[in-house]
Amino acid sequence: MVKKEAYAFLYRLAEGIAGMFGRNCETVVQEIEEGEIVTLAIFNGHVSGRRPMSQIGILGGKIAKEDINYKDIITDVHNQLVIHPSGKKIKSSSFFYTGADYEFVLGINYDVTLFEKAGNILEDLLTFEGDLYNTLQKESGNTLDNILNAGLKTINFTGVKMSKKERGTLIFILKERNFFEIQKSVPFLAEKLGVSKYTIYKDLNALTDV
Repeated sequence: MVKKEAYAFLYRLAEGIAGMFGRNCETVVQEIEEGEIVTLAIFNGHVSGRRPMSQIGILGGKIAKEDINYKDIITDVHNQLVIHPSGKKIKSSSFFYTGADYEFVLGINYDVTLFEKAGNILEDLLTFEGDLYNTLQKESGNTLDNILNAGLKTINFTGVKMSKKERGTLIFILKERNFFEIQKSVPFLAEKLGVSKYTIYKDLNALTDV
């Protein structure tokens, strides 16, 4: 591909990428000639503050010949972090296109500053100090022990071993008081009543079958 055709293709590509990804995406077509780099075309240049014919690099400031030997760069550079002098955080990639008598660079620079701020906001929004239901249960004294003791008083149970009928009545009362909405309520009750978890689940299922 001759130089004119290569430039036309990279120009259209840069324009299309910038249009597709929006105003935070800067694309640039640059030419390396005699060890220096110059910007031929740029889209969304406000990201880095550059304009066509600028010799300023994405890092800010003119790149001197002695700073970078472009002949030593033989591979593309992907997804690099750039801290711009303006304070912006930019994700940068450079793709080299070399012909017989020319060398172009397609640069894609995405300003991710707002994404970082949004990420911090989302982290704050998704941080919780506790589960409201359990917190309210705890603060109101509605712990498993308290609800169970209140239920036992309701059925006037004072014995050691509970009958099946008494257990069924108790489980009905506890269910009405959202006892089983609290985590680990079934194993807690099974241990207190001296029965298996299976027995508690069976009694609960019997309530729904009525």
